[in-house]
Amino acid sequence: MDISILITNHNYDCTSLLKQLHNLIGASEHQCEIIVIDDCSPSGAMLDGNIRTAQSLSGCRYIVNERNEGAAVCRNRLVQMAQGEWVIFIDSDAAVGTNTHFIGKYWENRHMADVVVGGLLHPVTNTDDKRSLRFKYEKQADKHRSAKERALNPYDKFTAFNVMAKRSAFDKIRFDESCKEYGYEDALFGLELKEKGISICHIDNPLVHMGLDTNERFLEKTDISLKTLIQLQSQGKMLTGSRVGDMAKRIERLRLQGAYLWLFRVFEKQITLNLLSKNPSLFLFSLYKLGRYISLNH
Repeated sequence: MDISILITNHNYDCTSLLKQLHNLIGASEHQCEIIVIDDCSPSGAMLDGNIRTAQSLSGCRYIVNERNEGAAVCRNRLVQMAQGEWVIFIDSDAAVGTNTHFIGKYWENRHMADVVVGGLLHPVTNTDDKRSLRFKYEKQADKHRSAKERALNPYDKFTAFNVMAKRSAFDKIRFDESCKEYGYEDALFGLELKEKGISICHIDNPLVHMGLDTNERFLEKTDISLKTLIQLQSQGKMLTGSRVGDMAKRIERLRLQGAYLWLFRVFEKQITLNLLSKNPSLFLFSLYKLGRYISLNH
């Protein structure tokens, strides 16, 4: 087996992605399999549709967890199940888009490093005002997601949204299973790659991220990720490398933590209202994240 495509899913309709990937495999010269672990999505039409689609596609397996275990546990289990010499991790809210040479391009670059990062992009436009914050945030980040820019700091801001790795690399490293909630498991894995000396390279082989959260849900997930970061830091992990954590340390060194926290609490309601609006400010979002981090860590 050449490649195992490994997908983690929770409560998302991934039928389109599975069909797109199956079509790419059919058009390629490589032996590939698709394995999905569904992390205890609620029963219903969406889950049933995902299962039916997977069962209708040759070389595709769909496994449903009986309880939610987190992305790190699922990814480690997927690696154990994989038969391929190489594995490609893909998040379930991805789309192939116009990248019809997705599998071939990864295969052509497999000798570049043990880990090859393909990258991600977002839709050109957004018509849902309730998802304006995540869309605006991601489109700003897209400006710095070319392979050339990512290669400047190859281990920084690692994401497993779309990445290929040599399966044998996982003899040295695993995703940290202490990360049970949303956030930072990818960044932590990137730091582990660097510490273990596992080679990494970046190419332009993007998938499109389709799963934009509502503004309200994005703020909820931001809080969850900040709590995850604080938990990791209490364990001696992720002490550097997070922008919000590094900024909070600067404020603490300047003895301005109390003043910032007081100001944030005064203006938190107004800031939140802006972030929930159809035209949110990314500057205010940065202030919000810093304020919430200091509040949660205080």
